Amino acid sequence: MRLVAFGAALIAALVGTPAFAADGVLPPTPLPPQGWSFTGCYIGANVGAGWANSSFSWTNITESSNAFSTGAATALPQAADASLDRAGFIGGGQVGCNYQPGWLVVGIEGDFDYMKANVGRNAMSLGNTNGGLNTIVPGNISESFSTDWLSTVRARVGIASGAWFYYATAGLAVAQASFFDQLCFPTAGTPTCNTASSSGTHEGWAAGAGIEWKLAPAWSTKLEFLYADLGNTSYNSVATIATTAGGAANYPDATITHVHSIDETIIRIGVNYQFVWGAQ
Repeated sequence: MRLVAFGAALIAALVGTPAFAADGVLPPTPLPPQGWSFTGCYIGANVGAGWANSSFSWTNITESSNAFSTGAATALPQAADASLDRAGFIGGGQVGCNYQPGWLVVGIEGDFDYMKANVGRNAMSLGNTNGGLNTIVPGNISESFSTDWLSTVRARVGIASGAWFYYATAGLAVAQASFFDQLCFPTAGTPTCNTASSSGTHEGWAAGAGIEWKLAPAWSTKLEFLYADLGNTSYNSVATIATTAGGAANYPDATITHVHSIDETIIRIGVNYQFVWGAQ
């Protein structure tokens, strides 16, 4: 009788253990709380799609005998002002840490992603031979924008429900971007060109939302949306005579201020490995 009682007690104890429930041998029982906890630090990878956009605006165009001809301040922006955008692949990695006191989860995450986007356009401003004012000749316009990577450092705050984590996120965004602007008057009595470019890092903010789901205590997958506003950048170009060696500024008053905004939108999926210290 004692052996039977001992066996019955052992079976009852095994039925109540998470291991048997997880293997599906016996009716499932909930995992212990630490099984679904998002508390801890993690490392992961992500892939997705990104859309890079930049608006081009030409301003501060002076009309005078030492600058641009009459009508340029209207005709040039009409042809040059535009929005350039391009979609492409995005992929990289992320690291972060979370703390989960009950249903609330707070954390911080940093990521770095390759994001290649390169787009350009050509246009022609109106002049005396293509329907514009007879005071100005047509201008050939060339513009381009490219970006190679995007990095963010963001806070994450949300609600955990079992294996699910629904969160909002916001923080700092940094991206590399390059710009090119050119205006040439090849048919003018004295052909000139305005050429300028810029390349470097740009800082702004990023915000978005996501859903993360635990596949196992240490593994999770996520779907995330982010929008990054990287502010504006501007620089000036000066008219030079195209045939002049060395590109001297022959018309120093014929300047253009080129203003560019930058924003990026990404949708990505990712996988994280969480270091679940102390979990059984």
